[in-house]
Amino acid sequence: MDNLLPQQPWELDILEMSTSDLAKYEIVDLRDDGEQLNILRSLLRLDIHKMPLATFDEENPPLDKQKRYLFVSQEGAHSARLVSSLRHKGYDNVYSLVGGVEAVRRKFIA
Repeated sequence: MDNLLPQQPWELDILEMSTSDLAKYEIVDLRDDGEQLNILRSLLRLDIHKMPLATFDEENPPLDKQKRYLFVSQEGAHSARLVSSLRHKGYDNVYSLVGGVEAVRRKFIA
């Protein structure tokens, strides 16, 4: 069983995405301040928005329904849970990166 393969349509696999694919999303780093090492920005070479999960307001998320968001956590589990919750609340413009920052590392540092 390969847990890196998407299980839901809102889970995206970095290995199947190009830089131009990634540029279509607002990439959101959900990791807490202590975990933010700018690794995403340096590897992806894209703007990264920081919204730590510890302070993220799921009831009133700071999201623009006209934009698409790709949420990233360290290993993907926290972003998958958040996206599932937001999807159930009607936010169809949110996605989770399968494998999180660790998958990004594997793609660009191999």
